[in-house]
Amino acid sequence: MTAIGIILLALFTIGLVFSRLYRRSPKEISFVRTGFGEQKVIMNGGTLVFLVLHEQISVNMNTLLLEVRRAANQALITKDRMQVDVQAEFYVRVQPVIESIANVA
Repeated sequence: MTAIGIILLALFTIGLVFSRLYRRSPKEISFVRTGFGEQKVIMNGGTLVFLVLHEQISVNMNTLLLEVRRAANQALITKDRMQVDVQAEFYVRVQPVIESIANVA
């Protein structure tokens, strides 16, 4: 009876350790696991991340807005020496491809 108790305790401990070390990536965030072994890109899944052996780098997969404004003292000067206020918006995102996510990380 004690052997069964020890086996159950060992299985419970192993399950607890794996539940603490398993990292999932939601749809809007991917991550790259580097360190021991090879680099691994995780999209819409999960993997074990041992904090001593691996490093986890998160990558945001949502579209981001980059806004550039040049006005007042920072306004642009044209060739005919006129001051121009400029505003531009850029929408950027990471392609959902393993190579692109690895490059961003």
